[in-house]
Amino acid sequence: YQRRVHGELQELRRKFDDEMEKLEAIQEDCMNRERKITLRERRVNDKESELLEKESQLQEKEEELDHRDQQLSDKMEGKQKQISVAEQKQAQKAKNLEKLQRQLAAAQRELVSNQDQLTNQEEDITKKKKKKKKKKQHK
Repeated sequence: YQRRVHGELQELRRKFDDEMEKLEAIQEDCMNRERKITLRERRVNDKESELLEKESQLQEKEEELDHRDQQLSDKMEGKQKQISVAEQKQAQKAKNLEKLQRQLAAAQRELVSNQDQLTNQEEDITKKKKKKKKKKQHK
């Protein structure tokens, strides 16, 4: 009976040891899986952080581009105003030139008229002198 009990006890110990080995293997497997999961989580977190950093950089670049765009817009608007002012000045100069040309033409007409009058007066004077000479000669 003792031998049989002793044999059963040894059999139970062997089964217990086998079960313990299985349990340890399962625990080891769980720990390995846990390590893998932890590594994956770290990689995911690293990637997430990297993506957030890239998103932040992109947002900064976008803001910088918006700022540059606004500067260019403002600069272009300023240039457009300068062009508009220059065009207005050019139009005013053209009007002034036209006015001066009309005044010049009027002055030239007046000059021609004055020259004609002067010529007529000279002719009159010459005729009067000739008449006086003729009268003196007749006397």
